[in-house]
Amino acid sequence: PCASYQLDRAVAEAFASPVPVVTKMRPADDSRSTEWWLKSKFAVRLSSGTRYLICTATDVSDLKSAAIQVERSREFLDAVVNALPVPVFVKDANHRIVVVNAVAEAFYGLRRDVLLGRTDHDLHAAEYADAVVREDDHLLAGGDPIVGEALIPMSDGRTRWMLKTKVATTLSDGSRYVIAANVDITERRLAAQAVSDARARLEMLNGIGEQMIHGATLGEIAMFAVASLAAVLEPVDVSYWVRDGATRVFDCESGCAGPVVRIDLAAGGDCFDRLDAGETIAVADLAADPGLDAFADVGFAAARARMLVPIRASVGGGVRAFLSVAADLPHPWSEHELRAVRDAAESLTVARFNAEVEAARV
Repeated sequence: PCASYQLDRAVAEAFASPVPVVTKMRPADDSRSTEWWLKSKFAVRLSSGTRYLICTATDVSDLKSAAIQVERSREFLDAVVNALPVPVFVKDANHRIVVVNAVAEAFYGLRRDVLLGRTDHDLHAAEYADAVVREDDHLLAGGDPIVGEALIPMSDGRTRWMLKTKVATTLSDGSRYVIAANVDITERRLAAQAVSDARARLEMLNGIGEQMIHGATLGEIAMFAVASLAAVLEPVDVSYWVRDGATRVFDCESGCAGPVVRIDLAAGGDCFDRLDAGETIAVADLAADPGLDAFADVGFAAARARMLVPIRASVGGGVRAFLSVAADLPHPWSEHELRAVRDAAESLTVARFNAEVEAARV
């Protein structure tokens, strides 16, 4: 009865339609059949007014089976790509993304339908995108696969270290594609850099300690510390400034690269008080903080000094010297840079204290 109802409805629709009605369906009496038929029904009216329905049926089982296989292959490919725990992209010869997995969506923070059709210029800074296009063209021209680490700048200002693997492939119709998979190694790189930074600071401190053990003078120790710190912080410049008696004037005694060799902090706002209290003054952007005008007025702008770390006479004593670090602004100081300068300043504080003790004995 159900099949009969469907047949009657199809006939009624065909008689009512001014154009042929085409349907693709399985045999109505066997839902398990793998056969598929393309049926066409077209109503005609003779001059006598009699109406007829012309029906044709074409076996399209092979075509339907092939279409199903293609769809299954697409679903299988999507399942495999999405199962990979790293961002995966496929780009065509025009550098447009045609396949992307779920991890890549999360990496860029964009949905798949937004990523598809985009190019690297839509997702990255122009300089990096140009380099990627050159890589892709090299691969599409038959170049060897590319494997290597790269620092990738994101459109939102972030940077990530990725292990890139890129290969080109040619399909049976001659179309060429680039397949890329990226493994995020940012945390690994940061951990390795932290170990390297810690080792550099330790070697600097060991070197300063050896200078003290071997009886070097305070001036020699300061000169060694400035050179060692500059090597750790390369390419910035480091200077050592010593206070002139009880005044607020400081003279550069080591690492004096610029024209300024004497600075009077009496004209430097609260700079002296902050150093005297043991505070580190680290300026990331002089122009962005109008309260630091006095910092520039006393000559630090000419000396390009952007970080000052006090060196005290003894525990609880006032500032007797300081280290200054020069850098172009803006310069966001890293934790490694801050720790390195503070460690060097603490070592020089100990060296100065030992020198004062020896001087008192004499």
